[in-house]
Amino acid sequence: MGRKQKKETGSGAEYGNNPKQVRIGVAWYTSEQWRSVRDSAADPEKLEATYEEWVTVAEDALKQIAEAGVIPEKVFVDAKEFCKWCRSSGRTNEASTRAQYASVLLRDKYQEDSN
Repeated sequence: MGRKQKKETGSGAEYGNNPKQVRIGVAWYTSEQWRSVRDSAADPEKLEATYEEWVTVAEDALKQIAEAGVIPEKVFVDAKEFCKWCRSSGRTNEASTRAQYASVLLRDKYQEDSN
């Protein structure tokens, strides 16, 4: 009874609820959404050749982020909404823009939660 159980980590879903902890939005896709984003990317060579390969790399990235003491949070990206956001803000579908969009989605999520 005196021992604390160690919390397992991995998917990002079980990280703590401390709002002071640093969080980072990680763009996450279904296979169909990933294909659409990849097909319209200015830098498709920066994305893995298959969705399955991308998932493996992305899961590894989640673990590395968590090991660095940051909470990675998957944010699901709708390809049509992302492309619309790119057009309206004059951005190109490239790695830095995809990362920025994930940050925007995460920020919007927490702004909605606080209202």
